[in-house]
Amino acid sequence: MKINEWMSNFYGMPWLEIEDENDAIEDQKKCLLEWRVPVQNISSFFSAQEKNFDLVESSILFETKVKGLPVEFPEISLATDDDLDEMLQITHKCMIRNEMVYTRFKNSRYFTIEQCDEYYQLSVKNNFFDKKTVSVVSRDNYGINGFYMLKEVNGNVFKGVMTGVLPHARGKRLHIKMQQFSFAFIDRSITVINSTQLNNFNVIKNHMKEGRNISKIEYIFYLKK
Repeated sequence: MKINEWMSNFYGMPWLEIEDENDAIEDQKKCLLEWRVPVQNISSFFSAQEKNFDLVESSILFETKVKGLPVEFPEISLATDDDLDEMLQITHKCMIRNEMVYTRFKNSRYFTIEQCDEYYQLSVKNNFFDKKTVSVVSRDNYGINGFYMLKEVNGNVFKGVMTGVLPHARGKRLHIKMQQFSFAFIDRSITVINSTQLNNFNVIKNHMKEGRNISKIEYIFYLKK
């Protein structure tokens, strides 16, 4: 079992991540326990339920090896400091105010709506100012209509960390274009990890159409003590 320092500071109480089914769960007091169970580990899935953990979300990760190729997308560019406010507004509209989007941070048993909003706002800000993150935006006549953030997590391994596209700009493959722009900017062969929820069928189908390989499926459980 290990402590997640960032989430502990954000949440205001120890946030512990279970690494092994034999961790001393019963001994923990006044904390939030997070248990990520791989889909193939059915015994841990039932063990989590028996220990009164709540299933709060599922996750599927796709892994793809890509090499950036030159692109010409005049509506897409690297994000600047002046773009941050609009990126935060998009995050609020796409995540907090969008009733069609459910995440574990919207689970009222564990987070208030204010905490949920703060979590996503901080996630965008922290990644934006991280030198390992490539942040790009898409623009139209109304201003910024979407953004995508790709972060280096280990050498040539990158992970998509935050994204959002306003409703009026959807259906134009902006997510794909912004990713391709990011790959071209990095300009070397990399492995990209993207994740989504298991119930997000349209995104999963798009990932599979792009030839991306499934690398992990897991269930996320919480228990507040």
